[in-house]
Amino acid sequence: MDFQTPNKVGDTIKNDAGQRFVRYHMYDGDWARAVKLPESVNQLQGIVITSNASWISRIDDAQLGTKSTASIRTKDKYVLVYNKQYKKWFFKSAPERFINARDIKDGVVPTPYSPMTVVQFANANYIGNISLPVQGKEGDTVAIRSHAEWNATIMNIRTDLGEPLTVRSMSLFIVVTAICGACIRAPKYA
Repeated sequence: MDFQTPNKVGDTIKNDAGQRFVRYHMYDGDWARAVKLPESVNQLQGIVITSNASWISRIDDAQLGTKSTASIRTKDKYVLVYNKQYKKWFFKSAPERFINARDIKDGVVPTPYSPMTVVQFANANYIGNISLPVQGKEGDTVAIRSHAEWNATIMNIRTDLGEPLTVRSMSLFIVVTAICGACIRAPKYA
């Protein structure tokens, strides 16, 4: 695996040495505001992006297959693979951001800063109504998981649903942000 940093190669990950895998790592003093993925891949199949930097970076979405929000924070690790058919990079793994339901202000899920945001409900971590984020990028995903004894409601604001959905105990809803708004997939029960 080829090891790269912003000070060695700049803000664009290089693949000119014929390597198959690259690890791009950032530290304080060796940081890029936006990490750009290579357009041409040669032999390159996978990229691992990690950071120990104190500052927040992001993955530039120009070469991403989905335009998900991908901020890179301290201790984050993103693994991307190249899809030759689409000629784009896709996330194989990305950090999940967990939010406790009781920490959500005004019942609105905050704007995502990672491809996956997980909202958790439990008896001591409960709100009655929840709405999707006001902003998000195509491909951002919000999962709503409940272990609470009480039902909660996903409001139909910023969705293509005709009516609100009930979140029952031991249920999981997956919400994917699309260009036109949000689409809610059928619930999965644990």
